[in-house]
Amino acid sequence: MSGQVGWIVVIAVLALPIVLGLTREVRVLRRVTRADRAMRALAATSGWELEAPAASILRDRYLYHFPWVVDAPIVRVLNGSHDGHEVIVGRARILEQRRGLHWFSVSFRLPREYPILRLERGWSGPKMGITVPGGALYAPIASDVHAITGPVESARIPERLLAVGAPAVSLVGDGIMFLYHPMPDVPDLPDLIDRLGTLLPDVLAVAELLRKDPAAPEDAS
Repeated sequence: MSGQVGWIVVIAVLALPIVLGLTREVRVLRRVTRADRAMRALAATSGWELEAPAASILRDRYLYHFPWVVDAPIVRVLNGSHDGHEVIVGRARILEQRRGLHWFSVSFRLPREYPILRLERGWSGPKMGITVPGGALYAPIASDVHAITGPVESARIPERLLAVGAPAVSLVGDGIMFLYHPMPDVPDLPDLIDRLGTLLPDVLAVAELLRKDPAAPEDAS
């Protein structure tokens, strides 16, 4: 009897990683389904469309913002606008070790160019050769990190990003991208876009501090 119990324990231990892996995959699949449903729902409203040509634009943005995602096949892309900004929402997926790895992105085109500013996560930083300090949610990357660390904290940008799923952030030129990995839960896409949009003025204000030759004050939103 004790021998049978021992074998049951061994089998259970060996099967545990498989069970956990399947549970994770099922959870991710549910999130993918909800995100696709949210994208189709928004595409049914005025000013938004699921547009294949926008995939090439999104791939260019990946190249500028997160180049290590550029080779991941783009599964779905949504194009529209929010508060005067062109917005592209995309989902990319690549198979790795028999697992589906998903990236979900929301990018805004800005009315003018800004200095480079990145807020890297623990999963995104290493792809760019950047180490995120232990215990830190984000690592700010800029030409002068000391100049922006205080303003980033005082504007509570990390906490506010955490409230919208803690994406990695890349501001380059006239575009900003919020990248999620693994697949986030997106039950209400218009709400997510709106909440990310409310972060733009503060993120852009921080980026302005990096401008070596400040131009005349402009609307940063």
